[in-house]
Amino acid sequence: MLSSGLRILQRCYPLHSASKLSSSLLSRLSKCPVQLSLNSPLERSRVTKRFFGSTATQSEPAQNAAETQFEEDVEEQKGTIKVISYTPTEIYENNSLLQEITGGDQDKEKTLRILCLEYDILRQEGCDVPTSISVENWQTLLDMQSIHGRKKFLRFLFIKEIRKSLEKDKKQQRREKRLALQEENVVEEDDGHIKYGLGNNALFHRIYESTITEYDNYRLIRAMELQEQKIFIDCGFDSSMSPAEKGNLANQLQFAFACNRVHSEPFDLHLCNVQKDSSAIRKMMRAIPMLLDTSFPCNVTEKSYLDIVPKESIVYLTPHCREVMRDFDHDANYIIGGIVDKSNQEPLTLAKAKREGLRMAKFPLDEYMHWGAGGSKFLTLDQVLKIMLDMRKTGDWNYALRHVPRRKLKTNEEVLNSMSAFKRRKNPFENWEGRAPRNRFVLHEE
Repeated sequence: MLSSGLRILQRCYPLHSASKLSSSLLSRLSKCPVQLSLNSPLERSRVTKRFFGSTATQSEPAQNAAETQFEEDVEEQKGTIKVISYTPTEIYENNSLLQEITGGDQDKEKTLRILCLEYDILRQEGCDVPTSISVENWQTLLDMQSIHGRKKFLRFLFIKEIRKSLEKDKKQQRREKRLALQEENVVEEDDGHIKYGLGNNALFHRIYESTITEYDNYRLIRAMELQEQKIFIDCGFDSSMSPAEKGNLANQLQFAFACNRVHSEPFDLHLCNVQKDSSAIRKMMRAIPMLLDTSFPCNVTEKSYLDIVPKESIVYLTPHCREVMRDFDHDANYIIGGIVDKSNQEPLTLAKAKREGLRMAKFPLDEYMHWGAGGSKFLTLDQVLKIMLDMRKTGDWNYALRHVPRRKLKTNEEVLNSMSAFKRRKNPFENWEGRAPRNRFVLHEE
């Protein structure tokens, strides 16, 4: 039965020909017993050794207790939003879940049923698949067109699930160790210092993390109320990125917001051209549930930056243009392209800026950096924002470009070798373009 179902499934690719599979065959195959699972301690030990080494293994009683807790609790808490995971059998037999994932689309519903069958077949063959998948990850699987991409994504979820289980075990061990130390009540020797109660706390008033967060948010609100200089992140490239790149973009947006908030002179940050139902925004809201609230100190809007500030004051930062940014303009409104282009190297930000008739600029990286072999000159959103924050405060490129990762630059030995080759020229006071070389900023290794 399994081999016949597999042959039918192979003939049904691509997924739009889902009607070739009969619902009776799908229902019978979806109820097939799963041969490979992580319920046994032996299988769990094998998987742990395979991905995390032999040092991460634990005793059999601890493994059984952790596995029982892991199976009973399929809901993970992230911020204040609960992410509930479902098995393919639960998805296949529940029409409300099918409608929630597919949005009522009949074609997607047929495709999702095929994905449930594909999941069971992969698990029967011994592939690495998770025990349950969240609604968002099911939607991500629906958007993938190749079986190779889906197998890679399922393996990623499988490793993530194992890592989460191991973290729970380590957390439980740390808790038990802490409780054991508290029960011992070991009397320390008198070393001449005053010992306070309540865990040897000091006499100074404790500053909680929530107090620091409120102070940082106050700076952002003050920048918004005083009409400080605005900086925009253009989130209008959602259709040009893969699901993995969208997830990477969500992480970079979180880091960018965090570095702007803790700075002494933050920008008035705007996220424009935002599609609130996009996967990047949904993932960002899992970490920041208050993102779309009006009281949150960040401007998230579906409008374009052209509808917020005058067109003449806009400068689009793109690494593909020819204009070099020499000095920081305190009267300009800078735009950062919110795109992760690992797979797509097309100059999308340059094309958009030209299409809208905007001024463009790029960082003078080649004039201040000694790039290593194979070092990419593309920076993340948080790195660009940190450079802009320092340039606004100091106006010094040597100081602002300290945020460029060291792994992209040459070492001191490679810089000295290149300088010695430069001195062997006929006229060492000129570079290849016939100009006096600028002082380049070299990051010294620790």
